Amino acid sequence: MVLPSPGTATNPLVQRLAQLHMVSSVLAGSLVVLTLLTYGTSVYLSRQLNQTNQRLSRLQRNEQQLTKANEVLKNHLARQVGGEEMGFQPPQPDSVIFLKPTPQATALSPAVPAAAISRFALPKVDVPLGY
Repeated sequence: MVLPSPGTATNPLVQRLAQLHMVSSVLAGSLVVLTLLTYGTSVYLSRQLNQTNQRLSRLQRNEQQLTKANEVLKNHLARQVGGEEMGFQPPQPDSVIFLKPTPQATALSPAVPAAAISRFALPKVDVPLGY
């Protein structure tokens, strides 16, 4: 096939085919780049998900071990308290002491506004507290 020299008139069909070839080459290259980006992103996300799942599993195992250790300690303390040799006795109703609550002292730092003190102040109770 003989290519026409630049500057000579070419067939319009050949020009259209050359344009179509150039557009399809750019489109194919774009699709390859897009496919590679999609693949890379999926591999990256898969690795991140795998690492996160491993971390979650490790944290769940640690939580189970801590819960188990906490329950073992509670059981151990309950057995120690339940023994007669420690001298613990359940509270008796006739030995409960009732105290009147003292008024709240408002002599705090002058830099603290009264609104902040009232927001964090404990509610006033009219009944005595039992200890």
